[in-house]
Amino acid sequence: MCRWFAFISHEPVLLEDVLIDPKHAITKQVLHHAFTIDTILTYLFFRYRQVHDHYLPGLVHHDPTQPRDKVEAEEAEVALRNRLLNIDGFGVAWYTDTRAKYEPDFTSGPRPAMYKSVVPALTDPTFTYICGNTDSRTILAHVRAASAPPIVETNNHPFIWGRHSFMHNGSVANFGKIRLAISRKISAENFALIKGNSDTEHVAALYFTHLGDTNKTYTVEEMRDALASAIKDVADAQAEILSPEELQKSANSLNLCTTDGEQMVAVRYRNHATEQPPSLYVSTRAGVVLNRKFVNVENDNNVTPQQFTDNVGSARELEHEPNDHGLHVIVASEPTTFDVDSWKLLDKNDIIMIDKDMNIQVMALKV
Repeated sequence: MCRWFAFISHEPVLLEDVLIDPKHAITKQVLHHAFTIDTILTYLFFRYRQVHDHYLPGLVHHDPTQPRDKVEAEEAEVALRNRLLNIDGFGVAWYTDTRAKYEPDFTSGPRPAMYKSVVPALTDPTFTYICGNTDSRTILAHVRAASAPPIVETNNHPFIWGRHSFMHNGSVANFGKIRLAISRKISAENFALIKGNSDTEHVAALYFTHLGDTNKTYTVEEMRDALASAIKDVADAQAEILSPEELQKSANSLNLCTTDGEQMVAVRYRNHATEQPPSLYVSTRAGVVLNRKFVNVENDNNVTPQQFTDNVGSARELEHEPNDHGLHVIVASEPTTFDVDSWKLLDKNDIIMIDKDMNIQVMALKV
C-alpha cells in the first residue's frame, strides 16, 4: 500500500517544511536504501512486525486480556494494509495562483502544478530544489507501492484533471478482471485522459465522470456524492464480472483524496464487515509546528500547542506568533509530527469534507 499527505490552509507553507524536514515526513515513509539488497532483507525480516516501524497511533489497541493469537491477527491485518515498502515512485501537486495572473479573463482560483518521479524523493535534486523554493496553501503528496507493474511516472499519483487533483492509498480487488467493465462506466472525454494502467487513475476517471466539468468548482457535498458514485461503480463492476467465490474475497481499500485547490474531500473506506482500511489521520493543529515561520521545524518531535509560545529549542526568533497561523487541515496516512494529541484517526468508512472557509464535516460515507 502507498502513503499520502494532504494539506489545505489559509496559510501558505514551504513544501520543504511539510514534505522533507519533519522527522516523519511523507518522503521518509519508505525503506532506506530502497534499491539495495539490504532493503529486501530488511523488508523480509520485518514482514510480520513492520507495523511497528510505522507511526500509527490508535490503529492497534493494547488489551492485555486479549488472546495473543487475536492480537497477532489484528497486527497482521494492519501490517497488510499499511506496508512499509513504498519505493515505486512519488508525486506532488501544489496549487498556485500564477496562471490566473496571466489569464484573468479565463482562469480564476488556484491551479495545480505537479512533479513526479520513479526515483526516491529525497535523492531527487529537482524535487528538493522545488520544495525549498515553493510555497502553497494546498498540497497533495504521495509515495507509491505499486499494485502492479509497470513502474512509470504516468502511474504515479496525484492525477490531475483540470483544476482538480486526485490520489489514493489502497487497491481495487481483481482490477485486471474488472478493468474493462469499469472503463465502460467512464465518459469518453475522461477515458481519453487516462495515461497509465493503474486502478487509481481509473477510479479518478470515474469520479470526474460523475463530477462534471473539471475546470469548474463544486460544493464539498457534490464532491462527496461523486466519490460515493465512483466507489459504487467499482463494486457494481465486481458484482457483474466476478464469480461468487471471487466476490467474497474482493474487498476494496479506497483511501481517496481530491481537491480543487480551495476545498478538499477525503475518505477512509473498505467494503468489508470487519477488516479495516489503511490508516488515515486528521490534524488541525500540526501545521503550526511544521511551518518555520511559526516554530523551529527541527523540534516537532514532542512540541505541543501549549509550548508554541516558548519557541522550544529554537535559537532564532519567530517571524509570526503561532496564534496568527491561518486555519488549516492535514489529512495523512501517518501523522507527520509525534504529538499524538494533535492527530485523530479517521473512523472506517468516514469521509471528511473541508470547504473554502476551512469548515470541517465528518460523516459516514453512504455508497
